[in-house]
Amino acid sequence: MDINALEVKKQKSIEVFCCYAHKDESLLVKLKNHLMPLQHERLITVWTDMDISAGAVRKEEIHRHLNTARVILLLVSPDFVADEDCCAVEVSQAMQRHEHGEEVRVIPIILRHVAWDGMPFAKLQALPKDGVPVTDKRWGSQDEAFRSISEEIRDVVKSLHIGSGQQGNETNTSLFDACLSSLIKSAPNWLGPFREQVSLTEPAQRMGSRSKGDDIASEGTTPGQGSDGSYPSQVSHYYIALDKDKKTVTVRLDN
Repeated sequence: MDINALEVKKQKSIEVFCCYAHKDESLLVKLKNHLMPLQHERLITVWTDMDISAGAVRKEEIHRHLNTARVILLLVSPDFVADEDCCAVEVSQAMQRHEHGEEVRVIPIILRHVAWDGMPFAKLQALPKDGVPVTDKRWGSQDEAFRSISEEIRDVVKSLHIGSGQQGNETNTSLFDACLSSLIKSAPNWLGPFREQVSLTEPAQRMGSRSKGDDIASEGTTPGQGSDGSYPSQVSHYYIALDKDKKTVTVRLDN
């Protein structure tokens, strides 16, 4: 009898924080529309200060999301560089995370022409490519510029998902091992519910056989209780195997 006790959940979507000047709100909306396919694919969630709920402390919410976002977009324009909240607070916090080596991508998005070469984020690779602003006439349309930006952000997000894969697998394996350990310790107590489901053909001496890649986690015998209901008396041998690749537990009972 095989029991799939645990399954690995899909990775969570990556939070994208948008830092912008309110005079550029119309361009922000266009950018969010172009990022919507990535949200539909559950690759990202986009957060802006427009998502702050009524009654929440505005500065605290912004600070919290700036600290948790994996991607921070700086929507650069003349109004952006002139906005004290944007540059003195939000940009400063974003750059601190970047310089401290945190796993975060800070990406300047050049919306309108402005002299930004002396800004703290000037050393970072900006979008669109070559730093041509979204509103520049060299783009056939703003949609063309935003499409290019969304494609680049897709690549960034995918690289972050891949980069966090090993860490996520290690975490899942540790959790899985802990759950399995608990399962093994309580084995005699949970054999009972399977009374009606037991249908085995392999003899006890073959219980050690397993497919390649499985790790024997526990193998033992039950003392064979009578009719007290703690576990079925006809089961005299149980075996628990762990497949770390498939993240499954296999429980075998024999009589």
